[in-house]
Amino acid sequence: MNILNLITLQVALSVALRRPMPSRYSLEVEDPQSQHFVGVAIEDEDSPKLRFIVQRRFWKNLSRFQGRYYERGMSESVEACMSISWLSNPKVRITRVYGPLQIEHTSKLEFLFHSLTLAHVRLFRKQRRDQRYFNKSFQFSAELAETLKKLVLWQEEQAKDSGDLGWDWQFHHLDALSALYPPEIWEHHESNFFVVRFKLVLDALVENGDLIRTEDISNYRISPQALNTLSSVEIEKSRHQDSAKLSKWLVGLTGVIALATFLQIWK
Repeated sequence: MNILNLITLQVALSVALRRPMPSRYSLEVEDPQSQHFVGVAIEDEDSPKLRFIVQRRFWKNLSRFQGRYYERGMSESVEACMSISWLSNPKVRITRVYGPLQIEHTSKLEFLFHSLTLAHVRLFRKQRRDQRYFNKSFQFSAELAETLKKLVLWQEEQAKDSGDLGWDWQFHHLDALSALYPPEIWEHHESNFFVVRFKLVLDALVENGDLIRTEDISNYRISPQALNTLSSVEIEKSRHQDSAKLSKWLVGLTGVIALATFLQIWK
């Protein structure tokens, strides 16, 4: 690893880990802002089975980190310390999680650019505004719709891997949580928060008829109605976007007319 990449990696990790873990990983339900945390995982491109989830760094030696280490095939991760110098081709993956919303960065420069320009803050706020408007104008929650969409896409990926046309697919809620969320949540001391919240979302989808609970109370199956629901959601989103564009155009036109009127009066 050359010196420039090493410096860039050090800066990116410093920004991602600049707050202590209790603040970065606080998940108090009463405060929606506290659901926001940043997960950092380091992998070695030459050893794809290896992953190290960073929890904190040693400021006396910026190349060393403490966290959880695991390789593919291990039943659970173990506590460990790691140095970047041990990896021949390190790759960092930084995931911002804000409730059900996620932004994943696989590029150090992209993460630093988002942090410097606060692009992630603007994106999260825009998504929250869209969700609030969407929930008011349409009865189906935006969070439920996003989760249902991810579940359908996940089922399609599983079906491609299976290749069985008669495959009756069902899933456990913990398997779905692992597939839809970054693995860093399992290393969090309050990971049960995500489990409880995610199961409530799945139960709400069952009430809406988009999921079917199987004989095993922890297993679910996607209902055919789910595609109709997602179709209705996309139509409503399209209407919302068209309405937002029209509103912006009317605001701009009003501003131009007001400016022209002011100039006429000034003359």
